[in-house]
Amino acid sequence: EGEEGDEEEGGESVGDEESGSSSGSHGNRGRSEQPLCTGDSVSAGGSGPTSPLETPSSSRAPEALNPLKALAMVAREKRKEQGCVAKEDNSRKRKLTTLEEIRMKEEQRKEKMNRRENWITEGIVVKVVHQKLGEKYFNKKGVVQEVLQDLFTGIVKMVEIGDKIKIDQAHLETVIPAIGKQVLVVNGAYRGLRAVLESLDTEHFCVSIRIDQGTTRGRLVEGVPYEDVSKLDS
Repeated sequence: EGEEGDEEEGGESVGDEESGSSSGSHGNRGRSEQPLCTGDSVSAGGSGPTSPLETPSSSRAPEALNPLKALAMVAREKRKEQGCVAKEDNSRKRKLTTLEEIRMKEEQRKEKMNRRENWITEGIVVKVVHQKLGEKYFNKKGVVQEVLQDLFTGIVKMVEIGDKIKIDQAHLETVIPAIGKQVLVVNGAYRGLRAVLESLDTEHFCVSIRIDQGTTRGRLVEGVPYEDVSKLDS
């Protein structure tokens, strides 16, 4: 999906844009998935519903697997096989120092603590991948303006047209920006921290980021899956 180098869109989709890991993985939460939490579009001014999008139906047949989601599933399996997680490859070739061992254990502890099923977060840019919403919204970007109480549903304001839609995170993808731009870590050990995108690994659907706040500011983290970071709204 082109424009690589401008923005790589992600997490689902890479590249602003090149395809990456899919939010289908985000949505696989072990709970009954509702394709769309609401079907109403709200005007940019928030004055109320302007047009219906879709009415959820429990009897609706399952949606065909998005090619990007299928690609992401394959990518995740490949990452597991090839050890893409947090690129400790170099460390394995030599004995770790005491400091490195402490850091590794700390990251493993934080990963276990901060890895959750919900990832949608206020202030990030996302991409709508719910085909049944039609061309008006499908493959278009928006900014998450609010996360609802269930933690899996958000109010997203579409960038181009200004509409606000209420949508489940299962039908969204993270967006990877151009190198050097800010992202927010939305899952994993560094969840909730801002970072700067340092590089892309398109073969393994990973990125390298440099943490930009907190006690770990300046730390380079490699092998971060596309779906764990998303572009910050500027």
